[in-house]
Amino acid sequence: MCETSDGEQEFACFSDQDREKAKACLKQFTADQFDYFVVYQKQDQKTIREFHFNQVKRQENGDYLIAMHHEDTLDHISYYNGESLVLSPAEILKVRKVDPNEYDFVVYTD
Repeated sequence: MCETSDGEQEFACFSDQDREKAKACLKQFTADQFDYFVVYQKQDQKTIREFHFNQVKRQENGDYLIAMHHEDTLDHISYYNGESLVLSPAEILKVRKVDPNEYDFVVYTD
């Protein structure tokens, strides 16, 4: 992430090429063995955020519904959980693709 000296993150550190590649990736997204993260900045916020996702749906108005859904089965009962967010094309800065096999372990924090 690009951060200024006062702790605010800068929108300008993402190129137009990053934004176009991200939109192209989201338009043709299919889940595979990689982990995907969308870097975004909501229009009414200063903070640049990152969201881990495994599903994308383009809405009629051109926005993207980006979601992370999990399915677990215990004693033949399926449990679903997850979260989602809606982003306009202008709010999407970059998509990162990460190969989980490149790391020995992963630490998730709150």
